[in-house]
Amino acid sequence: MMASTPNDDGPRRILLVEDDRDVRSIVELALVDLGGMEVLTCATGTEALRKLKSYQADMVLLDLALPDMDGVALAASMSGPDAPWTPPPPVVFLTGSPERARQAAATEPSVIGVLAKPFDPMTLAVSLHALWDGWKQSETKRARRRWFKG
Repeated sequence: MMASTPNDDGPRRILLVEDDRDVRSIVELALVDLGGMEVLTCATGTEALRKLKSYQADMVLLDLALPDMDGVALAASMSGPDAPWTPPPPVVFLTGSPERARQAAATEPSVIGVLAKPFDPMTLAVSLHALWDGWKQSETKRARRRWFKG
């Protein structure tokens, strides 16, 4: 399974992995109604892995504390050698433990950013676009370096 072709305009299809129903609802409302994005939600890591096999997410918005697995482990499994999609979708942690998430992000290449809870629903889509833009710029630079080393 391939991840969707990255959009230059920003992420359009978001897989939200969050066990708190209220947070899921607020995030979905913010991204769909204010950000014009399509959002597929799930409450567990197991559900996320299952849905990623058929849902071509541009980005995964992921809580660290899930009932069945750690968000860091989930991010690693999504980008590991046994993952059924290439390249893996970029991951943004949405968490109440931003320092722990930043430490994890430093070692997990698929993680492109960390957003702290509580968050502002009015600016959530803008924040995701900013992280996307930074990731796209770094991907472009990385591709150029590979080409010139070629």
